[in-house]
Amino acid sequence: MVTARRRVMPRSQRMTRSIVAATLVCIATVVFAQAPAGEVSGRVRMRDDARAELPGVRVTLSNAGHSQQAVTDSDGRFSFAVVPPGTYRVAASLPGFITAAGDVTVSSETPRAFLNWSLDVGCLAEVQHVALSPKEAAPLVDAIVHLRVTSDGGSVMVSPHPACPGRVMRGYDVEVLGRVPARAPASTGPRRLMLEWPHAHVQPAREYLALLSSDGFTSSEWVLPIVSGRVASPEARELHGVPVANALALLAEWARRTP
Repeated sequence: MVTARRRVMPRSQRMTRSIVAATLVCIATVVFAQAPAGEVSGRVRMRDDARAELPGVRVTLSNAGHSQQAVTDSDGRFSFAVVPPGTYRVAASLPGFITAAGDVTVSSETPRAFLNWSLDVGCLAEVQHVALSPKEAAPLVDAIVHLRVTSDGGSVMVSPHPACPGRVMRGYDVEVLGRVPARAPASTGPRRLMLEWPHAHVQPAREYLALLSSDGFTSSEWVLPIVSGRVASPEARELHGVPVANALALLAEWARRTP
């Protein structure tokens, strides 16, 4: 008579498998318990009769454990596509305007939030300078040009609002040597360059690559010196050392994108 023997698993092996199984159950429970990520988007306009959209507004979404930043596009829109559940502080800032801020909560019940904001014109003491890189600024400006400064046109006082103290701008007469389409038609010839004093560091007879807003106004970080036909601006890492023609083409490519 043959007696079948039942294989008995060692106790240590049984314990190991039990621990692994329990661990997998815990992991699965945590994963399924997490609420899905939500979305926060919105639009920023100027608080006036025209309700004009505001491009280039820096929007920050943050709480103790999470932070994101976005920049409004040419229609004043912004979006945070993946936002973990929680309550966040959202702030919108743009030079020349009073910063707006508020709270928003993302949860399984309210996974999406849309914010409609209007910014009031502010005095310079009430706002902080928001620096955009040339890549971020390219879709927002009116002109991207290669220029030569022909003369220093002197200083002028500019105020964003009659109730606010003015700021000193330095004007320069320039000759546009090359230009790529941005939001304004491409053209060459004389033009005006306006920089805030004392941040204006351009010199007559020198060449620059510049991103210009309407009427030639721009920021110092958007005026890049040209040395021996190449961009000489270590701060603009993606353009530093690039030949002028190639840099213009690259900026034109960035200008076609939504920031």
